[in-house]
Amino acid sequence: MPISPELLARAMDAQGSQLLQEFGLEQRSAATPDHSAASQALPAAGLDMNAALQDELSSAAAANRSAKLAELRRIAALAKDEVVIYERSAFMVGLFVFLALACTVGAFFVFQAQMHWAVVAGLLAGAVGCAWLAKVFWQDSQSPAMLLQRGGVRLFHAQEPLPWSAIDDFQFSQSNHMLTVTMVLEEGVQPPAMGVGKRRAQFRKKKQRLAVSFKGIKKMKNQAFVELLVDHWRAYHARQELQRMGEQV
Repeated sequence: MPISPELLARAMDAQGSQLLQEFGLEQRSAATPDHSAASQALPAAGLDMNAALQDELSSAAAANRSAKLAELRRIAALAKDEVVIYERSAFMVGLFVFLALACTVGAFFVFQAQMHWAVVAGLLAGAVGCAWLAKVFWQDSQSPAMLLQRGGVRLFHAQEPLPWSAIDDFQFSQSNHMLTVTMVLEEGVQPPAMGVGKRRAQFRKKKQRLAVSFKGIKKMKNQAFVELLVDHWRAYHARQELQRMGEQV
């Protein structure tokens, strides 16, 4: 319909609508004339549409809250107990023990063949180096690499945990038997001293990235470990949201 002065006047009419009153969508005022039998049959107060909408929205909000609480409780229950994580170094230890033995046997045969002493010395030095690396990897597996707690994660030899609230996201990568967990930290967060070298943990301050490398996880597949780590992180945030909603955790 084209907009005309008459249409505008009708749209701006402040008087009540008899049709809306008949359908119970608008209350009838005392000044509004009542000409139809249908309107006379309606109760004086009519249908309070606002109250009906509020009741419907309240019911929907209550249902949504119940569903949200159930889901939050499910997530919070994913991580209740403290979990100690150890590295799996058997492969690396075995590899370097094998190389140390190979170098030792090679040095013996070279010595028997009365070849140049420099070759014998080089092989023996290689054997010592491989034996030392085997010892390093074995020692790595004897102390916890991670301690998953309710409030955060304690890494290697750190005296205090890194709070879950300080971790914004996770990234995971796997290559050459090494699993790297990269934690994206909140702006300004400084991870606690972990007492290990860059071979095992490295913090890139400009990018707020903490990269931790593992030679596998003892008695656990990498996928299961990743899910366990993320579950503890999600469980913390679920408990925080439950508390915010006034629920007991």
